[in-house]
Amino acid sequence: MTINDIAKEAGVSAATVSMILNNKDTSISQETRAKVMAVVDAHGYVPHKKFVDKQTMPKNMVGVMLPNISSPFYAAFLEHFNELLQRNNYASVIRLTQGNMAQEIAALHFFSEQRLQCVAAFPINKRCIENAAEQQKSNKKLLVLDSRIVQVPCIQYYCDYKASTCIAMEHLMSKGCRRIALLLGRFAGVKADPIISGYKEALATIKRAYDDTIVLHDTNTFRKDIEQLLDAGVDAVICQDTACAKAAYAVASYRYFSIAKDLSVVCLEDSGLSDDFSPALTTVAYTPKQLAELAANYANTLLAGEKNTLPFTNELLEVQLAERSSVMSQIRPLTNRILVIGRMNMDISLKVPSNPEIGKPLDATSLHYLPGGKGGNQAVGVAKLGGNAHMIGILGNDLYGKQLYEKLMQAGVDTSGIEFSQDLPTGTAYINMLPDGNSLIIGNVGANAMLNRSYIKKHAESFKNAKYCLIQMETDINTLTYIIELCREHSVKVIIKPNESRVFPTELYKHIEIFVPNKNELELMVPVDASIEEKAQNLVACGIKNVVVTMGSEGCFWASTNHIHHYKPTQNRCVDATGASDIFISCLTVMLSDGKDMDTSLKMANYAAGFSVMWRGVQNAIPERWMVENNYEEGQTT
Repeated sequence: MTINDIAKEAGVSAATVSMILNNKDTSISQETRAKVMAVVDAHGYVPHKKFVDKQTMPKNMVGVMLPNISSPFYAAFLEHFNELLQRNNYASVIRLTQGNMAQEIAALHFFSEQRLQCVAAFPINKRCIENAAEQQKSNKKLLVLDSRIVQVPCIQYYCDYKASTCIAMEHLMSKGCRRIALLLGRFAGVKADPIISGYKEALATIKRAYDDTIVLHDTNTFRKDIEQLLDAGVDAVICQDTACAKAAYAVASYRYFSIAKDLSVVCLEDSGLSDDFSPALTTVAYTPKQLAELAANYANTLLAGEKNTLPFTNELLEVQLAERSSVMSQIRPLTNRILVIGRMNMDISLKVPSNPEIGKPLDATSLHYLPGGKGGNQAVGVAKLGGNAHMIGILGNDLYGKQLYEKLMQAGVDTSGIEFSQDLPTGTAYINMLPDGNSLIIGNVGANAMLNRSYIKKHAESFKNAKYCLIQMETDINTLTYIIELCREHSVKVIIKPNESRVFPTELYKHIEIFVPNKNELELMVPVDASIEEKAQNLVACGIKNVVVTMGSEGCFWASTNHIHHYKPTQNRCVDATGASDIFISCLTVMLSDGKDMDTSLKMANYAAGFSVMWRGVQNAIPERWMVENNYEEGQTT
């Protein structure tokens, strides 16, 4: 950029530009001067060397390039850096760039023209660092701070942000946080890539897919975007800088979320104000004081004329995990563990006008992919309703398997009992949804076929300290018998959902706490001419402690040695009843686990199931716990 270039862009003569730059513009209008200076500022133009030579700064000055000083981190660095310089009668000259690349390049060019003996720079843009390296080749006076760019030959005191992010992720995951978002500030710049890389690496260790919808960059809609994260079930955030952490705290307060209890926060910057947050902010970082001391030592040595004694080496800044109060353990106690053993499927739901007939093509009016399988449904139901769900099952190592695993993790299910098969695909279920809400299901068992006795034996430790075990009779009888034996050994109460295609061994009746058949399943188990009440009592007489018959639009019926009750249904429109029984069993188990009596737990389960049929799918139709607790009285006994 030359004076002629500026003149051309501003629409004035070169003489006019020269007069303005040399402060001889008394005869030039303010409007023209503003137009010329706007072009000068936009391109970071510095006047000719002869002019600059007249303005050269004293040799005891150090150049400092910062994005801004409104950031607590940069302000704290500058304060301590200047303090250390002043001890040797040195001072700093500051250029603020707002992270703008043109301004960064202009600032470095300015320092070079001023012949400063040392420049300490916080570049945000990679191109600026590369430009800085070119300056370094000629005068070896440049010190790049905080950032690290490989294959760029200049001194860098930097943080390994990839490693820092991994430490933050590991800390949050160790506390039971399952859906962790990432917030990147306005001045993330070259730090963004290593931070995201560390975030992805940590997710890979727990077999979770990277989701770019929960990685946010600070924009004009930043706080609204954070609100959407909270709505999406995020329980923790990693903040790149203090400004991001402030935004997370502000949004949480606005939405009545409690920091730590509802939303854990870790910051990758420690500005010195972390203890002033309420609650105090956990950080994985180095301090601005630490960096200022290193930079001041380098600058003081250069200014003292001892540059030949300085090694031309980069220095990795050591970060520390400073645990404060913004992270709280989300790990539920083992004593109320609810085991769920069963199948996990990807449900492929087709809305059809009628059941298909042989030889007659049938067009579906809609197609949906929904996470399902009775085991998966019940595990998610338990977790969403506040229970400590522990899933035991097998997925295929494919797209469906990873999606199902992610959904379980998001819901808060303990997935340590899940493995991925390299040989079989994830189970699938093809569901024909009829207009009346009923369905016809065709399943492909896939990796679920590997849920056998030997697999359960591998996870036998999971039965210790468990309170309930949910079984859907989707395994062979040998495996089912072994599961019940483990439950007896560890005093775990068994709740079973029978299956019309399998006969349940009568010798196991006495080991069942709750048996939950529907009307068809009850008819197969007790094939006599009798009422539902009489058939249920027949099973109780055979040794089952509690029999709960789910009857769809007729509600449910409970029989035990001392109780006989019918519960009316909630009056809701039925869109999809596919998984109502799974949600019923999940809610029933959670409430019993929390100490509620059988009658109250059944009322709550009846409401939860009735609510779920108003929505298509199963796992997305589970009501919030507060809804169940506030409305369950709609299910009255008769």
